Amino acid sequence: GLQGGKMSSSIPESHIALTDDPKEAAKKVKRAKTGGRVTLDEQKKLGGEPEKCSVYELLLFHLIDDDNELMELHSECVNGSRMCGSCKSLAA
Repeated sequence: GLQGGKMSSSIPESHIALTDDPKEAAKKVKRAKTGGRVTLDEQKKLGGEPEKCSVYELLLFHLIDDDNELMELHSECVNGSRMCGSCKSLAA
């Protein structure tokens, strides 16, 4: 789910439905839980954790077909040069 738990029809923020308005879906993506660190400084120093990121999963399984682009996103996240906001904007 987008909030880190299971997807649930009773919790609209936990999933994107095919019937969702694209603007509403974009808002949900921008509020989604990521594998980022608590602060920007920590993110730059320690890097993110794409394996724990619902936005990265959305890009991986549904939005990006190019394996090279996915590997680049993963690498930039892990080494701290990509911030969560850029992935959220890309997915939205």
